[in-house]
Amino acid sequence: MAAQSDHLAFLRSTPLFASVPDDTLARIAEIASEKSHAAGKVIVRQGGGAHAFHLIVDGEAEVSAGDALIATLGPGDHFGEIAVVNNAKRNATVTAITPVRVLAIDTISFRRLVGSDAALAATLPPVIAKRLADRDEKLN
Repeated sequence: MAAQSDHLAFLRSTPLFASVPDDTLARIAEIASEKSHAAGKVIVRQGGGAHAFHLIVDGEAEVSAGDALIATLGPGDHFGEIAVVNNAKRNATVTAITPVRVLAIDTISFRRLVGSDAALAATLPPVIAKRLADRDEKLN
């Protein structure tokens, strides 16, 4: 999935971006870069800085906070949006269970895009609220 057109088709298929206009998706596809992670690799670490937002293209990863397993993620799932949008430390660790391929959007580019696109900005608050509620439920 190296071509921008492939990235665009993938983004269009994800629940997060299903309602985002095509011109916004094209802008996201332009700034996204493909990254691969081996099974067992920590992709982001709880307490670490927010360097990128990630969408899983292939593979599975687990999300944990402390010793608690919060979720298992697969193709179409995403992580890192809370820390990126809020300029906060990572609130969970994400570890590849299998080889994982992601589209990553660096923090600065993602913030610029969200700040300049009302449709995308409107998509994120409900996603973040649900993610935090799910995390709290798992931890309590």
